[in-house]
Amino acid sequence: MNKVLFSLLLAGFVFGIEFLGNFGKTFEIQEENGLDVIEKNSKNITKEQIEESAKANIAKSMISDLHLPFCKANRVVYIDLKRKLLESAKRENIRITNEEMKRIDLLFLNLKVDYAILDIQDPLQIAFAKTKSYQNALILGGFVLDSALDFIPHRYLYNKDMQEMLQIQCTPSYVFFNKKTKNLEIQEIYLEGRKK
Repeated sequence: MNKVLFSLLLAGFVFGIEFLGNFGKTFEIQEENGLDVIEKNSKNITKEQIEESAKANIAKSMISDLHLPFCKANRVVYIDLKRKLLESAKRENIRITNEEMKRIDLLFLNLKVDYAILDIQDPLQIAFAKTKSYQNALILGGFVLDSALDFIPHRYLYNKDMQEMLQIQCTPSYVFFNKKTKNLEIQEIYLEGRKK
């Protein structure tokens, strides 16, 4: 019954709006119809212009302007991912069952992390990376598809979210997951030829 009454009130309100009329002085509309403007402008744009614009926007989204200092010494940082996960769960009052812990252990057995972190504005880092057999790289300081890095098959943008998660302190670095220790290992690499 309430639905019927509500529907009738709504219908009456809608019809009432139609007959409210005009209040005050009215003026002729001076602007062109928005749809007409869009249609007129779209006739002046070629398919090639749309493609070029799309390519430019994609390229712009693949540029990292994030920079980190150069590594001043060789150092290894260990991050115990399992401990971090358990601490985070505890902080959030999340109880992890034994069954869930088994799934987490299985996840760690299959986890594959293997990335070089490179600032491509540094020629020393590019030269160094060419001497390695990196398959994956997280790129800072430039265009992720820069042809100078064509020797690395898989390149990704290193962004602020990754920085927050990995806490990389300098470049070049190499990050991998050690399945034996269940640690994420971050190797900070000092390059010869650079002042400390």
